[in-house]
Amino acid sequence: MSSKRILVTGGGGYVGSRLIRSLLGRGDKTVILDLMLFGEDHLADLIQNPNVKIIRGDIRNDVLLKKALKDVDMVVHLAGLSNDPQCELDPRQSWQVNLEAPILLAELAREAGVGRFIYACSTSVYGKFDTGEATEDTPVKPLSLYAELKVAVESVILKRNREHFDVVSLRPATLCGYSPRMRFDLALNTFAKQAWFDGEITVHGGSQMRPCLTVDNMVHAYECVLDADSKDVAGCVYNVTQDNYTVMELAYLARDTVRPEARIRVTDHVDPRSYRVNSSRIREKLGFEPKQTLTEALLELRKVFESGEITDPDAPIYRNVALMKEITTEQG
Repeated sequence: MSSKRILVTGGGGYVGSRLIRSLLGRGDKTVILDLMLFGEDHLADLIQNPNVKIIRGDIRNDVLLKKALKDVDMVVHLAGLSNDPQCELDPRQSWQVNLEAPILLAELAREAGVGRFIYACSTSVYGKFDTGEATEDTPVKPLSLYAELKVAVESVILKRNREHFDVVSLRPATLCGYSPRMRFDLALNTFAKQAWFDGEITVHGGSQMRPCLTVDNMVHAYECVLDADSKDVAGCVYNVTQDNYTVMELAYLARDTVRPEARIRVTDHVDPRSYRVNSSRIREKLGFEPKQTLTEALLELRKVFESGEITDPDAPIYRNVALMKEITTEQG
């Protein structure tokens, strides 16, 4: 398999920092475009790598986008505000970063001769779905600005699909597992952190359904799409999940794997999102099969906790919205 030159926007992020290393291991050349809002220490081993080009900057900057796209074969667009609370902090900024920027990037990529554009959507677009499992053909019901913008971008860029310019959208489940740019604002990661460091897991509601996916398996899914024939991805949407759980089941899984003696506390505050997701399409069409179980991802986290690598798990650096609030306060 010939190597590719791949632009990963948000390449310094939770998924991106894992994806970049995996692509390098395959022999691909990579370009990272990232604002580096969460620092660069976790990328220290990549800075001198001749197969990595790092461009520090904002994805709203069209000059930087054109620079990043030079001689690129494929794009994986991960950059943006990554959850509901972040988008609610500043709706105008969210509109620019999560809607206008990816649409512009897709158009510039087509003009630059890029062969494939992969967009990171989200299964949160299904909102509340109580009957069966949501497939890619299930009508979307976004319940937040974040999800609304995901739906809007997906609908626009898929129309940009052309011969020699494949546009494909992946709808990942809620992610979990270790990454060099660690996050503790994701459900299972939060439960693991609480179990280990606090000895008590807090569950809001508990009956809501959540599809889950380890970050390791998410990386594998992106590679499946990068390597697929054009006929199997051009203009396509793929759900990417491995298991559906209730939030309470995730809490018990985290407790039993990370620290069995931890307590579980339930509150009445309930996130209304609830949905089961089916991802048979990507398995049948692209041969995607999860390689890592949720338990294995939790054991990997426990090993990191035991090592002492993470000393202050409640620091804003590990929670996107907390860091955004801190930066906003400092700038204000």
